[in-house]
Amino acid sequence: MDIGAVDDRDHFRMRSPLRGLLKSTLVHGQAAVWAARGAQPQPGLRILYYHRVGPGNDQLTISPRRFARQLELIERTGYPVVDLAAVVDLRLAPDETAIVLNFDDGYGELLDHAFPALEARGWPATVFVVPGAVDGDTRFSWLRGEQKLLSWDQMRDVESRGFIRFEPHSLTHPYLPGLDVADAEREILGSKQALETALGRPARSFCYPGGYFGKREMDLVARAGYEIAVGCEDGVNRPPWDRFALRRVLVDHYDTRPLFAARLRGATDVPPPGRPRRKLEAR
Repeated sequence: MDIGAVDDRDHFRMRSPLRGLLKSTLVHGQAAVWAARGAQPQPGLRILYYHRVGPGNDQLTISPRRFARQLELIERTGYPVVDLAAVVDLRLAPDETAIVLNFDDGYGELLDHAFPALEARGWPATVFVVPGAVDGDTRFSWLRGEQKLLSWDQMRDVESRGFIRFEPHSLTHPYLPGLDVADAEREILGSKQALETALGRPARSFCYPGGYFGKREMDLVARAGYEIAVGCEDGVNRPPWDRFALRRVLVDHYDTRPLFAARLRGATDVPPPGRPRRKLEAR
């Protein structure tokens, strides 16, 4: 995610409006060049991730109307929307595409503005939550005022309807590579244990805070018993799956209808110029 963690502001900051517009211009230009070249749709597993759906103009927020239009565009492609947890056993032919939907942080307005639209279509989605923030022990530095996050009771109610699943996003949303191994393990394994206790079932998927991770974090995730993990590196996933380093495509406030349609075809699978890598290759 492009904003940050609770305790390491060097790695997690909300972009300024100017930077947000600049990034949007670059991405729109990238998609336009892709289309002008007559590029063909790129098949594979494309994981789209959001943060907030509701009223507001910040960079993390998609309006309910725009979100509904994006779901319509997905529907028109005919691509199946699959559960992230099912990816472990998913078989895609070389020319097939499937979509996965993720939401990071567990913001409360999803309950009114995102979940009903997904449930109406019978589409699964995974919401990554931070137990420390849910319990009120941790505050997200990028949120001003009241921290409106989904409660455990709300999560249990949503899960009982069978479409939306909640999974760990660490205990406190830190910059994991900056922690010593014991603290990193506590964040990864501890968030799994906390969520399993609260929701009464096994946790299967993990989301690296901010998308920052390396081999050590991948090993800790595997050792903790997760089946799959996602970062924030742009791109499409193809079998055999890199199960603990799955790529995702960010959808944010600046996504116009043409840009979102282009994302579904693979126009933004390559990161825009200047975007630093989040996956650390050498540790």
